[in-house]
Amino acid sequence: MPENASSDYSQLRIGVVGLGTIGSGVIKSLDRSGVTATGYDIDQGKAGRLPCAGAASAAEVASASDVVLISVVNGDQARDVLFGPKGIAAGARPNLIVALLSTVSLETLLELSEDAAKAGIRLLDSPVTAGQHAATNGLVVMLGGDEATAEEALPALRAFAKAAIYCGPLGAGMAAKLVRQIIVAGSWKVMYDAACFARAVGVEYGRVKEIVQAADPDGETVLGLMGLRGDSLAELPAPKQQELRKYYDLMVKDITAARELGEAHDFRLPMVDELITDPGPAMYGVTNGVEHHG
Repeated sequence: MPENASSDYSQLRIGVVGLGTIGSGVIKSLDRSGVTATGYDIDQGKAGRLPCAGAASAAEVASASDVVLISVVNGDQARDVLFGPKGIAAGARPNLIVALLSTVSLETLLELSEDAAKAGIRLLDSPVTAGQHAATNGLVVMLGGDEATAEEALPALRAFAKAAIYCGPLGAGMAAKLVRQIIVAGSWKVMYDAACFARAVGVEYGRVKEIVQAADPDGETVLGLMGLRGDSLAELPAPKQQELRKYYDLMVKDITAARELGEAHDFRLPMVDELITDPGPAMYGVTNGVEHHG
């Protein structure tokens, strides 16, 4: 059972729109916490394979929920499920809370929030990290928006997440997610360069991993990244390499949003520029045969 199992979440009315990797994981975590959510996906067969009440539309999810969680890939999809035909706005009661778990640009977020307010919907930017733990109550939510609304939404968020951290006004949650992504993407770049340097100077990469582990046995993030970079990646089955490539492509989307946010504050991020303009060596590594030249 999740660590938050001592809380009674069974009376919460929570909806989930978008049942991909994150959305389906959220459904499973809510079930572990005693919540039977209402779920909808454009692929309506997905809800039938999850412990949730399936809905025929996003509007139907909204009419059955006090808090709706959106888990889609990008801003266009978020707009569609919010305001499209049979979207959330069509079924929303006054003051419905909608938490956007997806990462979108700040400009898109502000546009969605403005249109949501006109429809009587309270929108929170609520991007998540630790997606590999989505189905085991392990997500971390970064909240941005009206503080009172965020406080009201906390029980629903804690029902599926390890932590829900309020970061500030609308946009602060998204900004915090982008900071997190800069750290992760930058670490990929650093570890790739380190591996290339080790090979160039004749140091076996396995010895480097051994040294780092001995010097920093609790450095789980560094060791995890080292496990993904290097020659072992080329030995992964093709489906796993494709899965990683898809994840890296989504990361490019996120760090592009980070660059836009930096530009809005007259803050240039050279490393992010490099990752966007030439993501191959740093982000794909050996998955596409790209060699490092520096």
